Amino acid sequence: MCSSELEGYASYGLFGAALMVLAVVGSAAAQHRIVAQLPERKPGRFSLTGAFAEIFDAFREKAFVIFALGGLAAYVLQGMTFSIANYLNVFVWQLDRPLFAGAPDWFTGLLGYAASLFLSVVLMFLIVGHMHRAFGKAKSAVIGAFGSVTLGLAPYALFLAGVWPEAGTTASTLTFLAMLLFEKYGQHQPLNRQAERFAREGVPLSTSTLADQVGAASFALMPLYLRIEAHVLAARRLHGDDTTVPVLAKGKTDTARLWVYVRDDRPFAGSDPPAALFHYSRDRRGEHPRAHLASWAGILQADAYGGYNELYAPGRQPAPVIEAGCFAHARRKFFELADVEAAARRKSRGQRTGMIYPIALEAVQRLDALFEIERGINGKAAEERVAVRQDFSAPLMTDLHAWLTAQLAKLSRSHDLAKAINYMRRRWDAFTRFLGDGRICLTNNAAERALRCVPLGRKAWLFCGSDRGGQRAAVLYSLIQTARLNDVDPQAWLADVLARLPDMPLSRLPELLPWNWSQTLQRKAA
Repeated sequence: MCSSELEGYASYGLFGAALMVLAVVGSAAAQHRIVAQLPERKPGRFSLTGAFAEIFDAFREKAFVIFALGGLAAYVLQGMTFSIANYLNVFVWQLDRPLFAGAPDWFTGLLGYAASLFLSVVLMFLIVGHMHRAFGKAKSAVIGAFGSVTLGLAPYALFLAGVWPEAGTTASTLTFLAMLLFEKYGQHQPLNRQAERFAREGVPLSTSTLADQVGAASFALMPLYLRIEAHVLAARRLHGDDTTVPVLAKGKTDTARLWVYVRDDRPFAGSDPPAALFHYSRDRRGEHPRAHLASWAGILQADAYGGYNELYAPGRQPAPVIEAGCFAHARRKFFELADVEAAARRKSRGQRTGMIYPIALEAVQRLDALFEIERGINGKAAEERVAVRQDFSAPLMTDLHAWLTAQLAKLSRSHDLAKAINYMRRRWDAFTRFLGDGRICLTNNAAERALRCVPLGRKAWLFCGSDRGGQRAAVLYSLIQTARLNDVDPQAWLADVLARLPDMPLSRLPELLPWNWSQTLQRKAA
């Protein structure tokens, strides 16, 4: 047993014993006051032995159900108190005023436990006591309140007796939790498969237990998620995309969405670290990206999804978002109509093949010439990229526009080729914006690469169990994908972060971000 665990035991034992004495004495005093106010009793001076005598006298009425209800109220209120305390803790992180940041776990747990005991006693006095006095059984209220204290303190009593499980979290526990998270969201292994594997190794764990651990971990890691969000939204250029996520509904699954916004300045030699920010929503309405980017303005590289249009509006506050087109989406529409190899494979299998259009094939070749230029300037400074694009890409874009216009005149309005051509022509300003801004990439592949983890996982876990599961996935995908973008081992990073985060002051929280964490390891190694 390590020294930190011994300290945890000593702290729990000392404060648990003190809390037990204070709660029992306080409860006995309050019960004596209530009993003394009954019509059949005369008020007298308080004594601890007299108060306990009144309690045991009340037990002769055999109101054990009320005693059990008091204990149940204590446990319910403890859960409510801890939930509220956890929420307030995250809220305090967001305000950058951590009331309990750096405090040991036993202290914050004890604080919430004491509050829950107080609430449970008050509840029994105000509700159960009032009702039973009205029915002429006032002493049952005393039993209920005493039950809330006695059963509520049972974990501490067991702990002091030496039969309660070990306090605190060990390094092996955190390593296991990091592995659990990475296997689910990094390696796409559902919890039921992990539970089966653990059972074969002699460690039976239910899927619900593992799910509870995932939920608690995602909640604990929320401060880092908020830091990553702030870092991503501080960029002047973002990649944005979304993908479908089935979510369990009554008798069916609904189609929810995971959205991603990627900051990656490496293509134009930017010094800021890359990061990926995920959000979950129940549907694909345009209000979601507007809420995600409500305070942001800059260049957004995305597809032609109509939900982004209000972001591009001239009167938008704080400023209009500038649209940058994705040549990968444009090329894909032509490529599907010119895929000679796919047509040959379908023909060899005896399947029906569509037509291969020479216009589509030439469009792909013209776009590939632009991609060839971009490969030569990837990772160069923005000014150098602009100079090369003006010399080589701008003439190709001028010729491409004239050629697309000429080909469109030869096609019917409903033709697939006409739709592919109009996809570019109607957004020509967005597609030519890269010529004058070296920060803009030719494609939105950065967002699509970050989102690839979702369809890969979707084949294994099939659907999210609830909206809460989708929100947890957004948090953990953000952390794991950001770690990968910074060439950091996600599992090792998560294990270290989970160990250090509870005692980390807010001012040092950036040290745990993946790009700073890797630099710290390098300095230690040196």
